[in-house]
Amino acid sequence: MLAKCAGDRWHQVASSVSGAIGGVGGLTTLALDLGMTTTLILRSIQEIAIGYGEDIGNEAVRLQCIGVFGFGGPLSEDDDVDTGLFGARLALRGKTLEAMLRVVVPRLLPTVTAEAVAKSMPLVSAAVGAVLNPAFTSYYQTMAHVHFRLRKLERDHDPEAVLACFARVLTGIRQQPHKPKDESR
Repeated sequence: MLAKCAGDRWHQVASSVSGAIGGVGGLTTLALDLGMTTTLILRSIQEIAIGYGEDIGNEAVRLQCIGVFGFGGPLSEDDDVDTGLFGARLALRGKTLEAMLRVVVPRLLPTVTAEAVAKSMPLVSAAVGAVLNPAFTSYYQTMAHVHFRLRKLERDHDPEAVLACFARVLTGIRQQPHKPKDESR
């Protein structure tokens, strides 16, 4: 059964269903939906970690999986997530669960708060949950791919050189002029 419940897409669909069902009950089912969606996202992050050669039986790797939640969220408040990702990766090295939660929880709260506000209207929140949950799932899957790909590179190459290269790439991205969105579409 577990083998059938695998893959990035499966977790996105499952979180969409969870969001829709959780949304129907409004705020009364928010905790259930958040618990289910967080579990689905974390399981997806663990699968991604395994795909990059990580051993999720190792406590440090499990902490790194939780740490992915500290990389921000797909809201406008997280537009500087490239900086957050780099900073969080540095901050999470060798952290205990308690120390990691101090980094992760403040970054996750705006995301949870926005979902709580959206779910205060049951009919609308079912639709919002069905759309928003897979967006969050996809975002954290992307962050997990970046994080665990970097960890794999750090195992195979000089970690300082990998981080320096990562910093150069982020600097280059930040220095690119942003094109305004085409409003005619």
